[in-house]
Amino acid sequence: MLSVTAASLSDTRTSGGYSTSFPAASGQDTRIRPSGGRAPSDAPVVPRGVGQQVEVVYPASMGNVTRLESGQLSAAAMWKRCVVVMFSVAIAASAAAQTPAEIEAEPILKLRSGETRVDGQCLTREELDLIAGLNALRRPTVGVEGAGDDPAPFDPHYFVGAWEVEGVLPESPLGESAEFLGTETVRHVGGCTYESTIDATALDSPVTVSVLMEYDRRARYLVRLEDDSRGYRLLKVGVVGGDPGGYFSHHWRAAPVTSQGRQVLLEGRTFITSPDNYETRMRIAVDGEASTNFGRLRWRRIIDGAP
Repeated sequence: MLSVTAASLSDTRTSGGYSTSFPAASGQDTRIRPSGGRAPSDAPVVPRGVGQQVEVVYPASMGNVTRLESGQLSAAAMWKRCVVVMFSVAIAASAAAQTPAEIEAEPILKLRSGETRVDGQCLTREELDLIAGLNALRRPTVGVEGAGDDPAPFDPHYFVGAWEVEGVLPESPLGESAEFLGTETVRHVGGCTYESTIDATALDSPVTVSVLMEYDRRARYLVRLEDDSRGYRLLKVGVVGGDPGGYFSHHWRAAPVTSQGRQVLLEGRTFITSPDNYETRMRIAVDGEASTNFGRLRWRRIIDGAP
């Protein structure tokens, strides 16, 4: 591994974004990425910026690993070394690339007719097969306009499991301003029905929320009923929308509730953008006034063995 801190890499950037991984001829990965970097792109890149830490991971075929300490390599010298690595990346990527004929041979994916029930699932066999087929594609998906691939349906089984919940909620008739920390464990009841329990703390006091969820897969309509130990019940209802990239959003509105003699109306949007993370952004209206920001709550999946 070559590890350097570049003085300035503004002239060595080859394309936008950060790098991705490509299979090398040796069977190992060849990649160029910033330490801790995220947001992969389609092309390798030498990140620019003063003090940017860069790791270059070589395939075994390139021989011994070299480490240079910070400040020992100029931008020009680093560019020469990176050209060598990028060349090997290009060879590996070319070897793994599909030909136009191979891409053309992969069929357009459509939802098959029928509604075959699957034990322990909300979606039908046909819907689950469409999701599996889209995930297995080697080519980019084709747009839904015309004869493109059908988009993946939302699978509410996404929620099953244990989650960490955290956020900060402002003062309102529902309670004082407080940090909200806890866990939610979601279980599948049957069909498209799910239940969960949130065990949390707010202002060092315990909070328990019992949740019942029901999903209408045909209408793509999600209902979430929350019984809060702080003395109120929220019924959140709304449509789940998505896009071909696999991002989903639940646009919901809650039935009005009364707390401390005041009428409260909540609405929000739950953004499902990652297999293991999602968040809810909320707005609140009190006694018919204009709605204002009511903070956000974030969920992170608890994975066994993860830090």
